[in-house]
Amino acid sequence: MKQVKSASRNEATIETVLVDHLSDGIDYVLDTVNSLLEDENYRNVAIIGRKRSQIIPYQIVFASESIPFYAAEDLNVFLSEAFKELREMLAIKARMKLKGIFASDPVADLLKLCDKIKRFRLSWEERKQLRNYLERFNPSSLEEASLALRRYRGPLKRTRGEG
Repeated sequence: MKQVKSASRNEATIETVLVDHLSDGIDYVLDTVNSLLEDENYRNVAIIGRKRSQIIPYQIVFASESIPFYAAEDLNVFLSEAFKELREMLAIKARMKLKGIFASDPVADLLKLCDKIKRFRLSWEERKQLRNYLERFNPSSLEEASLALRRYRGPLKRTRGEG
């Protein structure tokens, strides 16, 4: 076990709690933080982890519980590229149900999804050919655009095989 030395000479209580599952640990920490913040003697609580990635679940839980938190910019999951991509995917899903002037461009949404599932993004020429093909069908939904994509036989990152 790693020996930890405090830089402060102030008294502190250190408690080790073993839990069976990550979710149990998160629940325990959430309950502890909430109870500490209710006490007027505490204004700030620090959560530390052995690995930087271990802090991410707490950011998500704290945000969902409206508990203000600070994380260094390089550790803040909400500033990450992965979170930005997740928001884009959720926005596409939400737009799938919209109709009329609020509806999205299903071809543009489908091309965004293609960029997420392919190892390499479509080249400019591939994107242009695929967009032209899909727009000929004038899809009114992402589902219709997806069905048109299944029939596409043009190049998508070299070979297409059976579609």
